Amino acid sequence: HLPGEPARQSRPRLLLRLVGVIRLRNKAVKFVAGWEGWRPCPYWDAIGRVWTQGYGESQGVGPNSPCWTEKYGRKRLRKRLKKDYAPFIPRRRRMLPREIAALASFAYNCGPGAVSNPAISTLARRLKGPEGKTYKGRKRIYREELPKWTSGGIPGLVKRRAAEVKLACE
Repeated sequence: HLPGEPARQSRPRLLLRLVGVIRLRNKAVKFVAGWEGWRPCPYWDAIGRVWTQGYGESQGVGPNSPCWTEKYGRKRLRKRLKKDYAPFIPRRRRMLPREIAALASFAYNCGPGAVSNPAISTLARRLKGPEGKTYKGRKRIYREELPKWTSGGIPGLVKRRAAEVKLACE
């Protein structure tokens, strides 16, 4: 490479990175789907105050939306996680796919700002800071910060946050 240009990654390293992304997406989709539950037809989510269907999808959903197949719902969830949530996860060097899957679940449930905006989230602030540089530091962050996001101790959210911590730290 020329001076001032970044060095190119070798093919094996790039391939390994792509394989990790595929695994991440499958693990994240499976994990989120398990927590969101499956509803093929639109329903009113009284807590979120929004029409919802599939695996907790609300974008473009209304009372007259057609019902979905589960295959379509999973495909849509995978696409949304990849496009609308995963890009907001602060990437640290050597971040494990299971960490990204846990944070994708958290972002899908709480919104992307919860993992990316240091002004509203100590989780985001700590992940982007020096403590988030090592896996040991990130594990401490997950154990201390994720349980704070339970909307005052709603049992289902307490269980989901505990599962996200376990997934990220296993």
